[in-house]
Amino acid sequence: MTTLQLLQKQNKDLRIQMKNAAVKEELKRIELQESCRHLRDELAAKDRTILMLQKEIASLSSENAVLRGALDETCDLANRYRAICEKDSTTSNKPPATDAFKKPRVFSTRRISGRKPGGQHGHTGHTLRPFVKPTTIIERRPPEKCACGGRVTCGELYTAKQQADVLVIPVITEERAYTGYCEQCGRKHTGAFSEGYVNPVQYGAGLKAIVSSLNAYANVTTHKVAELLKSVTGDVIHISAATVVNIIHELSSELDETLDTIRAHLIASAILCADETGCRVNGRLDWMQIYCNESYTLFARNEKRGGLLAENDELLLFFTCVLVHDHFKTYYKYQHITHAECNAHILRYLEAVIKIQQHKWAQEMATFLRTTLHRKKELLLAGSSAFLPEDVQEIHRRYHEILNDGQIEYETAVAGKKNKSYYNEERCLLARLKEYADQHLLFAMNFEVPFDNNLAEQGARFLKSKKKAIGCFRSEKGADDYARVASLIATLRKQKLNVFDTIHDAFSGIPPPFVFPPASPCG
Repeated sequence: MTTLQLLQKQNKDLRIQMKNAAVKEELKRIELQESCRHLRDELAAKDRTILMLQKEIASLSSENAVLRGALDETCDLANRYRAICEKDSTTSNKPPATDAFKKPRVFSTRRISGRKPGGQHGHTGHTLRPFVKPTTIIERRPPEKCACGGRVTCGELYTAKQQADVLVIPVITEERAYTGYCEQCGRKHTGAFSEGYVNPVQYGAGLKAIVSSLNAYANVTTHKVAELLKSVTGDVIHISAATVVNIIHELSSELDETLDTIRAHLIASAILCADETGCRVNGRLDWMQIYCNESYTLFARNEKRGGLLAENDELLLFFTCVLVHDHFKTYYKYQHITHAECNAHILRYLEAVIKIQQHKWAQEMATFLRTTLHRKKELLLAGSSAFLPEDVQEIHRRYHEILNDGQIEYETAVAGKKNKSYYNEERCLLARLKEYADQHLLFAMNFEVPFDNNLAEQGARFLKSKKKAIGCFRSEKGADDYARVASLIATLRKQKLNVFDTIHDAFSGIPPPFVFPPASPCG
């Protein structure tokens, strides 16, 4: 093969190789284009998937936010209900009757003395003492003869034992007014009945005093008073429940002067305690208001808690000293009065924060109030009448320091929370202690001011005993009559006077022998 032929063959081979290479390149280009198309399709599908996922994520995030909000509200509601369930009469203003079978541990401001319960070593014992003038004496002499046949001689030596008993004996006194005629002129003359003998038959002051004492003092219902009186008199005295009501009304009508005396001494006192408690009157919720001091108590009914009765309005209008109450805002309308807050309520509210929120400031404030009260009692026993000026400054400084710590602790607890209702009571307590600091610390600034409003709350408990027995008052007149009679009885108990004798005298028009303590100046 010639050189030309070799070159032509090589040229032909090269053309074939180039053609094959071009075909391969075209195939690769086609494959690459197809691959790019598939990748573009996959990328578009991924973009759609990503967009769909983004929308789904946004929807789920929105739903999650809603669910988180609902969960927070549910948790807050659960905490609120848990707090309500955990509260009792020692941690809130709920009455002890709501404790039911779950009686809380009662805490006291007194410190543990370490002494055992009961009488202490060296104390004077008390027992039943013989009555000086026995009503009946029965002589029990020995037999006249001994077993040996000898005569028994009895001297003046004896051993006495007594038995005290009570007999209820109806006494029916009949007065007979005779009619006579003058022998000379024939004029008719008739004997005069004693005062009180008006009707053919009437009840005496003793029976009325027993009925009033049983109904208004011992809280026996009207029907049971009638039944009891019939039983103890051997079916001699028959009175109806309506008669019991009329007797209470008669006693109430005899107490105008007595109530004026009580009201006047309350106005003149240096410290006046006030409280109110609800009662049902003729199917409506009314309020019994209590005004009292160490020696006198006045009760009055009011249809609205915030609208004081006219006679009590008059009392507060003329009263110018210290009024101790339970933070009832209506009393603050009387700006001429110095107000003092009951700290026993504060200790209960602090106990709730201690048990439920478990915040440290509440325990510190409770300890501070109890310690200040204990120091005050020690100073009173030592004959002091006030804290030293530097002690007063320290009391105010420590009080506000605890409140500042409490505010920080509260803000830390609610930080980031959308719903803060679980901490509302703690917030309100902090605000109240700060705004009314002077009223809460007045017991330490003025030693005549009590730490709490216990005197008025004792009056409220006196009324609640009646409510437990009767349930409600069926008329406004019945509620008003009981309030007037209860004012007399509560005052007599404070002055340690005989309730029965005083009520007996009241039916005879004799005013009660009140002890009038000297009015102390305002602190």
